[in-house]
Formats: sequence, C-alpha cells, structure tokens
Amino acid sequence: MDAKASVKLGSFSRGGYGRVGLAAADHDFGSEGSLTPFSILLPQYGDLCISFAESKVTSDYIWDRVEEQWPEWEAKYRPSTLVINQDNGPENSSRRTQFIKRAVDFANQHGINIQLAYYPPYHSKYNPVEQAHGALEQYWNGMLLTDAETTIKIARNMTWKGEHPVVTLITRIYQNGVKLTKKAMAAYEKVINRKPELEDWFVNISPSPI
Repeated sequence: MDAKASVKLGSFSRGGYGRVGLAAADHDFGSEGSLTPFSILLPQYGDLCISFAESKVTSDYIWDRVEEQWPEWEAKYRPSTLVINQDNGPENSSRRTQFIKRAVDFANQHGINIQLAYYPPYHSKYNPVEQAHGALEQYWNGMLLTDAETTIKIARNMTWKGEHPVVTLITRIYQNGVKLTKKAMAAYEKVINRKPELEDWFVNISPSPI
C-alpha cells in the first residue's frame, strides 16, 4: 500500500493526451481543492482499492481503510497472515507509535498475524502498488480533474488487470500528530517482534493482549 502526491482539482493540464481536444489551464490559479490518492493492492489476486483523501493520510486513515476492506478479504481469502509491503513514510513508519498501536489492535481484534515489511530508501519503485498508481496516472493524465466527483468517476472507470478498482472518497478530516506516550508505547513494543538488524524494516505482530 502507498499514498501518492495530492492532485489539485480544477481545469489544469497535466501533460497527458486524449482522443478529444480539451482547453486546459497551464497555471494552477483558482484551485478547487486537492485529493490525495491512497491505494491498497493485493498483487496475488489483482484486487485494487483506491481511496481519495480530502485531508492528510494519517496512521488512522491508513488503518481505517484496511478495516473497511477486511471483511471482504477475510471472506474471500481466509488469510492467516497479513503481509503489508510499504515505504517507511512518516505516517506508516514502524516507529510511528499510532501506526504500531493500530496494527497491534487490528491483530488482536481479528486474530491474525501481521508482518510489516518496508522497502529501503529509494526502492519504493519495487512496490507493486506503484505500477497501479502509474496506470491511474497514465489513464487520467489527458482528462480534467475538475472536481472530486469527476475525479472519483474517472478513477472508477480505469481498469487494473482487467477489473475496475474499488474507489472511495473519504471526506472525514483526520487529526494530525496523534501519538502515544513513551509509557504507553512501551507496552506495545513488548508484544511486537522486530527482526534483528532490520528493526525498522521488518516487524512481526502476533495477536497478544496488551
């Protein structure tokens, strides 16, 4: 999973091409706001979920999206382990206390083992979800993302591996800077397993009461 840079809403050119000529602005004056794409891809099955955030993509935002999709994934695939491949960004870092808290809480609530596997710096291009982001950008670069409704409709019309992605607009405003105290985080650190010599890059979380 991964978030991409925010896209500004408005009649702006992004350098793409389409079959129909469009008049687009070459300056970003008068933006109608912005949306941040956040995608979760199941490479083995080709399932792609894209949410668009009107606010910052925080640790809680990320885990709320996983929670939303989990009932369907659990029913379809019945996994015993959830492996999450991701960049070591500020909101999903293995040292982000709220992110680890939500991961431990998820493992305990659903009785599943979670493995957080992080790509090293400058290697995010190897994350399969980047290919899905590239496909979206290629698909819509010749179109005008004039507003949120239009952007969502365009994203729903794209295809990935022959299927349309699940696309949602998230209007909830998430609070920035949520974190645990050192004392509270110490309890969570006791129930996670950081791989030796890769402590920041691979974390195993098994269901374990706090």
